[in-house]
Amino acid sequence: MKGFGEKKKIKNKQPSKKFARIPPDQLKAIAFKYHQQGNINEAQKAYQEFINSGLSDPDVFSNFALICQSQGEIDKAIKVYKKSVKLFPGHAFSHANLGYLLFQIGMLDDAEVAIRQAIVIQPNLANAYSYLGLVLREKGRLTDAEDITRKAIELQPDLADAYVNLGQILQNQGKLDEAEHTTRKAIELQDDSASIYLNLGGILQDQGNLTDAEANTRKAMNLQADLPDVNLNLSIILKDLGRLEEAVFHLTREIELYPQNQSSYLLLNSLLEESDLSFLPERQSRILLRGLLKRNDIAHKNLFSAINRLISEQTLDKISGIHHDLFDDPSFQQILADDEIISALGLMLFTTMAWEKALTNIRKQICLSIQNNGFDKRIIDLTIALAEQCFLNEYVFTFTKQESDAIEQFKLSYLRSDFDLKTLSILACYIPITHLSEQFPLLRGFIDENEKLNNLKIMQLVEPEREHDFAVSIPKYGSIDDGTSIQVKKQYEEHPYPRWRYASYSSENIQTISSAINNEINPNRISIILPKQRSRVLIAGCGTGQQIFDALSYSNSDLTAIDLSSSSIAYAKRKAHEYGIEHIRFIEMDILDLPKLNEEFDLIECTGVLHHMKDPSEGLQSLLTILASDGMLKLGFYSELARQDIVEARKIIKSESFEASNEGICLFRDKLINGEYPNISSISNWPDFYTTSMCRDLCFHIMEHRYSLVMIASLLEQFELRFLGFVLPSIVKKDYARAYPSDAMQTDLGYWHEYEQANPNTFRQMYQFWTNRKKIMYYG
Repeated sequence: MKGFGEKKKIKNKQPSKKFARIPPDQLKAIAFKYHQQGNINEAQKAYQEFINSGLSDPDVFSNFALICQSQGEIDKAIKVYKKSVKLFPGHAFSHANLGYLLFQIGMLDDAEVAIRQAIVIQPNLANAYSYLGLVLREKGRLTDAEDITRKAIELQPDLADAYVNLGQILQNQGKLDEAEHTTRKAIELQDDSASIYLNLGGILQDQGNLTDAEANTRKAMNLQADLPDVNLNLSIILKDLGRLEEAVFHLTREIELYPQNQSSYLLLNSLLEESDLSFLPERQSRILLRGLLKRNDIAHKNLFSAINRLISEQTLDKISGIHHDLFDDPSFQQILADDEIISALGLMLFTTMAWEKALTNIRKQICLSIQNNGFDKRIIDLTIALAEQCFLNEYVFTFTKQESDAIEQFKLSYLRSDFDLKTLSILACYIPITHLSEQFPLLRGFIDENEKLNNLKIMQLVEPEREHDFAVSIPKYGSIDDGTSIQVKKQYEEHPYPRWRYASYSSENIQTISSAINNEINPNRISIILPKQRSRVLIAGCGTGQQIFDALSYSNSDLTAIDLSSSSIAYAKRKAHEYGIEHIRFIEMDILDLPKLNEEFDLIECTGVLHHMKDPSEGLQSLLTILASDGMLKLGFYSELARQDIVEARKIIKSESFEASNEGICLFRDKLINGEYPNISSISNWPDFYTTSMCRDLCFHIMEHRYSLVMIASLLEQFELRFLGFVLPSIVKKDYARAYPSDAMQTDLGYWHEYEQANPNTFRQMYQFWTNRKKIMYYG
């Protein structure tokens, strides 16, 4: 930018009387002198007096706007630049700098117009080309952005910013070696810039060179300890290195410095998927959890391990065994006083047997005592939170005849009197309000002073009704004729899978497809250069939409999501709508009908779907029919070895004729919980055991194929697909690297088969991996 930049913070922004009677030319010279000396305070006063006097000069406008910009007063700076270009339409710097600021606030089209006007006025203005490259990069026009930025370097070979920008563009294109070389050139020109070292660290991380990535990121930190994102980026690198404690430390530092940076919370939430924070003192752990529990832009399920540590299993066991005077017991009082536990109950599933037994007993004791006790606010809040938990787990807890009789009495009381807070709260722990409203229509208009109860009503009544409305509007394509598909559709219409509250999502959390895939297949690295300006992405089998929110991070992409269940896809659409996301194309259809779309997709994700089809190979062929020749495919299949207890459970379910209904699922679970099936007791370790729909999907599914890695290798060979790497926690990949150091890229399925035999629970969820066609060449 033209101007002198910021060298000292401004404290006093009031005009100075001492400049009032100075002649214009002299005042301008004084302002420039102060600016050059770094006396920004006096320079600003002089510029302001010059402008207030009605005088006009494009350089004064430009420099004054630069000061406003350095102060974070972007809107004011834009106004000054707009005034400058209006009065001096031939002043190229004002057009260019205006365009840069418009770029910063996301007005990309206006930014491009302003910068191109600067280039028309002054075709050799290197900065303008550099700025234009940034705009085109943000628009996804990476080839044009590269060409334009190279033009900036051609015009001014010592323009460090242009090399920085070019490095980022090349990184986005997957040209990592060129990106590294270009960024190192920027460092040669400006070796004291912390942000350039930070960029280099990111490029080296994408290359898989984590040691040098860490070193350069720490160099950036040494140069500027409070540099935005430096602690965040270092945390990401440390996570990839498996050093979770250090990663959490630097992440907490980033949050302290920049509490509004959503990416920090998203990463912390991701780290908690692999860590329960046991290395932190409880007080510090609670502070982190408290901050995360307040947010609605993260998937709180990752927090359960850390939440579970707050109450001992012995305390939960004691609560489970108390049948009288529970409310006075210190164990119950401990839960009642725990704000983090109360908040968590309404946000995530509690997925241990100890918690299920304790919560079941708490619900029972409240139900049987509610009419005889004047419950205080804390017990009411706990009851509402418990009702949210029961709704999330689809009322999977068992209940006694006493409770059933009490519930009927509560419903009868509603026929004689108005609704009340405590009775509705406990009723919602057993019956969703949407069902109660069918018997008591006045519930729809019921509003209470307790905001938490009103929010419960939204969760259990308003949101399900929205899903019904969305289901009607979702287009259907083709017809579901396959017998297995019809049965699978029936299952997910009855039990949309899974229920969830909030998603990890930020409209600013964007990464290239290349970076996203490389992060998942790490330590393997591939260069993915998609020829289109925008990529077409398909989620084949989106369920209730959790996977969609991960895919929304792909930059410059258009997203289509399909599912054969209207209930599931309506849930997904409702969730997308809640986050203000309206650009996803939802279609209700069978995977087998995909070729009829006559479309081609650059990236397809299909995890946890094909193994529920009558012939998974037929489903895979359908996907490949619409996958672009150079496209990327993410697949997920069940592991035979990891699901041995599920195999045994399915045998028991079949032999004892348990129905795949709420009652049948409840009866099976009750028997397992009470120890009648000791040989499959490990099923209670599956998180999916703890909701009705998830348990049905886990143990009662109408169709389930399971694979070994030998079979996966054969399947990939059959369809001429290349295995690129598993999606697994870093701790697993680190352990594999120790066991098989010769497989540096971790792409040898033979070795992975051996590893799984020695570690049977490695793929307890699924084999999830990326693949592409073998005929496509790539460079690691």
